[in-house]
Amino acid sequence: MAQSTNAPNQMHHSSSLSLFFSGAASALPIATGYIPVAITFGILVVNSGLSFLDAVLASALAFAGAAQFMAVGMYAGAISAAGVPLGGLSLAAGIQIVFAGWLLNLRHLLMSSVVAPNVAGSPSLPRRSLLAFGLTDEVFGVATWRIARDGPVSSAFLLGLELAAYSAWVGGTALGASLGEILAPSLRAAMGLALYALFAALLAGQFRARRRRPGPVAVAALCGATMNVFLRGPLALGPGSAFPIAMTVGALAGWAVTLMAEPVSLKEESSP
Repeated sequence: MAQSTNAPNQMHHSSSLSLFFSGAASALPIATGYIPVAITFGILVVNSGLSFLDAVLASALAFAGAAQFMAVGMYAGAISAAGVPLGGLSLAAGIQIVFAGWLLNLRHLLMSSVVAPNVAGSPSLPRRSLLAFGLTDEVFGVATWRIARDGPVSSAFLLGLELAAYSAWVGGTALGASLGEILAPSLRAAMGLALYALFAALLAGQFRARRRRPGPVAVAALCGATMNVFLRGPLALGPGSAFPIAMTVGALAGWAVTLMAEPVSLKEESSP
């Protein structure tokens, strides 16, 4: 009796483990792209005057990619502009950094709303919270591709996918922070281009995913860039104020164009 009861549990455990490793294997392309960018982030943090621990904690606790780069850049800019020692950031500058990061990460509300209904079973609240924490742009791309191909995905698969990506990001950050003072200045400057390459790749991916309706992405990018130039130029606003405003205007413009377009399902977007 006991053996017959344990057999299904063992099979379920084996299946979950298999799905977990399948998710981790699916994250290999993500990890390959994350590591050089994370190394660059670690170098940037250390070169901004912060510590190795600051760099690792930023990636381990935030896991926010572009928002982390933005926060460190705004932090260094605010410290330099104010002429204060490291750690002397004003409350206003701190609020600007937090608000800009919040705006930049609002897209996660939309990504979560797409993935959550397509997770098989009924994961517990702690597990759903863990899955939400690890849902980056790249993880979202792989997850939605899998959903479009096979239907709802298991939480075990998503955990494997996210944990592998997370490990690559935090590990790359630690490596970059430890190498920050060793690498030649010219090499550190060259690695800074990795951030722009990441942004270009993400933007290209959005155009490719929306090749039938590229309007929202194009409008958001154009309006955001134009507004940033206007705010930084004629109005002479600092980056801490100009960037969040420009980002909001661009996002709203792209959203408005999206509302005018006919909704597209995951399966329709994934079709060639």
